[in-house]
Amino acid sequence: MKKFFTLAIMAAVALTASAQPKTRNGMSEKMHAEKVAFITSFVGLTPEEAQDFWPVYNKFEAEIHEKMKAERDAYKALSKAVADNAAEAEIKALSKAYIEAGSKKLDRMAVFEEYCKILPADKAAKVLLSDERFRRMQISRLGNNKGPKHEQCDRKPQAPKRETAPSR
Repeated sequence: MKKFFTLAIMAAVALTASAQPKTRNGMSEKMHAEKVAFITSFVGLTPEEAQDFWPVYNKFEAEIHEKMKAERDAYKALSKAVADNAAEAEIKALSKAYIEAGSKKLDRMAVFEEYCKILPADKAAKVLLSDERFRRMQISRLGNNKGPKHEQCDRKPQAPKRETAPSR
């Protein structure tokens, strides 16, 4: 059973990675493959579920990326206008564009409902959790220069220990 699950993950990663360009939504091919493997494992996708799930997931990821890019572009335009001391009317227009771009978020309820058409509710919920857990795992990996185990992603960071002054 363990070998079958490993093969299923590897097949999903290979299929998804081979069908994608060198970078995917600003994410390296390697990181994308790690994310696919993480989600597949965390959610417990069967090969049949994965076949139906990944095209839907990838569609939503592309939408998120487009919205984030629009917000970044609006930010850059506003920032440049402010730095260049542009006219007040231009700054107001660019400010409104930036605020509007930032307010256009993906309807997470619609995403969840779409996942529920493909997966049982518990697995659909795990997909929602998996993105944040993967993000936390990557941040932790950057901080530690090594990756934590999946269970460590939910731990709260501990406060650094204070050094005490030597007593006299």
